[in-house]
Amino acid sequence: MPKAPPASIRLQKVIAQAGLASRRRAEEMIRQGRVRVNGHLVTALGTTVDANHDDVVVDGRRLRRRAPMRYMILHKPTGCVTTADDEKGRPTVFDLLKRQPVRLFPVGRLDFNTEGLLLLTNDGPLANRLLHPRYGTPRVYLVRVNGTVAERDLETMRRGVDLPDGRTLPAQVHIVRRFEKTSWLRITLREGKNRQVHRMLEYCGGYGIRKLQRVGLGPLTLAGLAPGQFRFLDSFEVDRLYQACGLDKAAP
Repeated sequence: MPKAPPASIRLQKVIAQAGLASRRRAEEMIRQGRVRVNGHLVTALGTTVDANHDDVVVDGRRLRRRAPMRYMILHKPTGCVTTADDEKGRPTVFDLLKRQPVRLFPVGRLDFNTEGLLLLTNDGPLANRLLHPRYGTPRVYLVRVNGTVAERDLETMRRGVDLPDGRTLPAQVHIVRRFEKTSWLRITLREGKNRQVHRMLEYCGGYGIRKLQRVGLGPLTLAGLAPGQFRFLDSFEVDRLYQACGLDKAAP
């Protein structure tokens, strides 16, 4: 069977890429008769459109033409938040970026006092895959804590910790270095619960965190980036991200 032209994409994917809804929710919108293409009502899920030229309207709202996909990694410093606007007036990661031709969104968040690797993109399907615990994309952290972490606490984190919002997935936890009053840990998570590293360490032994840095996300690392610096990903790095979360880049 011949392949569809490169610009021909399933309608639900176009809606999802526009950030209006998840792909599953977009399918419901189509079935409910809430989508028009070039003025015509469309209810068939197999419909494909030319994302560069066709006029797509959802609930009376016209979608913008598909923007080029952008992928950027930022070495987030401490002292800023991972939002576009902050109600407390604190600096945001977007204050560090030069003006971009398309709107980018952070994939997950890092706390105000946490530094490290932050991926920003306008590729909604990829962001959703990277964030979903089902696909287990590794997030790697270096953590400096007060005290010497007991082996039993390391084992607890490796098995999973019972938090109010659910049991954590087993984590990889290793001692990097021990000092007299502090310890450095390397922790690899495959999910992204709110303040998960903080809460796991608090649960296990009340270990206070002195420094927390995310150094890896899937195949990405901070190599070559000082705090506050950013760069765009090469195409092979984007391909590796897709492979890491089991997403078919070419699928319509």
